[in-house]
Amino acid sequence: MAKIEMSRKKQYENQLSWNNINKDPHMLIPTPDKDDDPVGVDYSHFIHLNVASTRSSPLPILGWANRDDVWKNMINKEETYVRDKLYMQRHPLLQPKMRTILLDWLMEVCEVYKLHRETFYLAQDFFDRFMATQQNVVKTLLQLIGISSLFIAAKLEEIYPPKLHQFAYVTDGACTEDEILSMELIIMKVIFQSNRKERR
Repeated sequence: MAKIEMSRKKQYENQLSWNNINKDPHMLIPTPDKDDDPVGVDYSHFIHLNVASTRSSPLPILGWANRDDVWKNMINKEETYVRDKLYMQRHPLLQPKMRTILLDWLMEVCEVYKLHRETFYLAQDFFDRFMATQQNVVKTLLQLIGISSLFIAAKLEEIYPPKLHQFAYVTDGACTEDEILSMELIIMKVIFQSNRKERR
């Protein structure tokens, strides 16, 4: 009886258990051999991928226009207004991670003031479009450009946008109200001038 119990104990210790897996997380657990088709499923009623028709446009059927024409128009506009991906190379004093840090901070500001997601995206677009037209921007101006872009976007997207003093407050004294207003004018002039050039 004692011998049987000892052999059972050894078998139990040799088997894989969750405790053993946790000790060695890289250990592979063998899967038992399976038959090719254990259940005997009939696959003939499934549609093959090459038989299924593919849509030329991901848009749903529209009642007011042809979805293919709308999709082509959207693609053409996207190519017309495509942004320069390498614009940060025009600013040797900045590192690419600085943009990431700024956008993370702007997202936190949007959360604090419960701004819409579209407001953040529009502010990001304004920031990128402005920076793409400039050269040698210093890092001390990044926060001012970012908060001014958000200020413009909030006025366009929000029903009740935060007040100017609230945007100045979240910068913790780094940007004054007058600086935000001045940068707002600069950004708007640059963006509207670039829009005119794109339309021509």
